[in-house]
Amino acid sequence: MKIQMSEITFVREIKQASCVSTFLVNWSDKLCVLRVLNRTENPPIPHQIIPHHDPFESESQAYKKLKVKGVCRLGYVPDFYGVIEDINSADHLPHLQDFLGKRLHPGAVLIEYVPNIQPIKLQTKFPIRDKFNEFACALKHIHDVEIAHGSPCPRHMMVQDGTGRTVWIGFTWARIIPAAFCTEKEKELLTLEKIQVQLHLKDWLEEQRLPAITVTEGL
Repeated sequence: MKIQMSEITFVREIKQASCVSTFLVNWSDKLCVLRVLNRTENPPIPHQIIPHHDPFESESQAYKKLKVKGVCRLGYVPDFYGVIEDINSADHLPHLQDFLGKRLHPGAVLIEYVPNIQPIKLQTKFPIRDKFNEFACALKHIHDVEIAHGSPCPRHMMVQDGTGRTVWIGFTWARIIPAAFCTEKEKELLTLEKIQVQLHLKDWLEEQRLPAITVTEGL
């Protein structure tokens, strides 16, 4: 679904990073999250060593597939409402000040606002081992629809206060990996993402001086 910036009202900035600015906005009479992302040009050199990375393409394509395949409906990631493909930053100052002067206009994804969430290591209401298991299960659902998250670290593992809902965010480095064309290197990438979740739990347990435990993938 394509959305127009004229439908969006900025409320406040949530976070600013090198390639993405995240805002709380109003859209269709409800609070949502607008993630405005850099666009990058395809490099002129074919078969480059470092793959071309377009933050907007990575995140928007991931959310489109997560929506179509039902992962958004399961609640493991924020619901996805649509994209804005070409934003003139100069028309939306001071909010998009950081995007001025870029060769390409940024794009944006509009997603569900999940209130009262915090990174997994900061929440204290729910057993953190159980939460890591839930994130491993959620990651399996993401992999099952042919998406590699790209950055499966604790800052992208959010827990909602009150409900305990586990939510993966931060798909700026996500990759679509079609099963029919999945190479050995890409299979290793998916395996590595699963291992990373286990290692993050192990690190936390060591910080807390608790016995080690293996994360299960879930069903």
